Amino acid sequence: MLGCIAYAAGQLFRDRWLWSEWLFWVPSWGVAAAAALATLIIWKWRFGMRRASWPALAACSVALWSGGRCLMHDVGWAFAMPAAEQGDIVVSHWNAHWPGEEALDRAQALAPVLGDLSIVSNPGSMFRPVLRADWMPADMRAFDLGPVGIVTRLRVVEFRMLARASMGRNADLWFAWLVVRAPSGEPVRILIGDLPSSLTLARGDIAAKASAMLHEADIDAPPDMVVGDFNCTPSSVVFDAVAPGLRAAPPWRSAGWMCTYWRPWPILRIDAMLVSPTLEWRGYRTVDLALGEHRAQQGVVRPVQPKR
Repeated sequence: MLGCIAYAAGQLFRDRWLWSEWLFWVPSWGVAAAAALATLIIWKWRFGMRRASWPALAACSVALWSGGRCLMHDVGWAFAMPAAEQGDIVVSHWNAHWPGEEALDRAQALAPVLGDLSIVSNPGSMFRPVLRADWMPADMRAFDLGPVGIVTRLRVVEFRMLARASMGRNADLWFAWLVVRAPSGEPVRILIGDLPSSLTLARGDIAAKASAMLHEADIDAPPDMVVGDFNCTPSSVVFDAVAPGLRAAPPWRSAGWMCTYWRPWPILRIDAMLVSPTLEWRGYRTVDLALGEHRAQQGVVRPVQPKR
């Protein structure tokens, strides 16, 4: 019963405070399996229906809730991501985690999933001009701001750092602003972010800091897409502050396992790609590039034509 109460508290308060963050971050698939097993054990070794009914009901409720959360956020229902069609934009993102000597290896691993636009957080030496000819297609251009770089065949209207701050040792956060032209000509505004991974910081505090940074930033319009390594799980309070009203790809538009960290055995979905109603989801997946700590994420979106 105590475990059920703790899980319910985590779901209610989410990751706003440090104590609830630890409860909220417990993988839903793990909770579902443990709660389902607890339900079976309680009923198998019950000492009378009245004595076992409430604990079994609580465990069963947790199993159903966490199982549903897993199906909505961690598992894609589609067999494969659809191929891009005319008018679609294929966007990839990967936290390369500052590669040095492995920069070329990581760039070559990313090359097969570049799409129309690839965003690389913490690219290290991947975008050095001397390396580009060994991995970058001839029809694409690269831009590097230090903490983030892009490779794209789309027209780049604007690409700049918005804000950068620190919340302590190894707890930096930054935002960049990117505007590209879709094949149909519409501008697509993208907010790129990287937030602290420290587990000693409550996500509520990070959300407040990020919100203040964005409030002071010079942005002339709301983003059509928010993408990056936000170091928080779906439904986090961070997304209320950074991406209000934006949504991840629904499970019926997603394919495969959605968790991105830790790459060899991904158990948490801490990288995000969210879109506003100005973009339509066509498909989404995560990709194991066999290098680094994160799986890459890739989405296919299409600008929504305004109603006349």
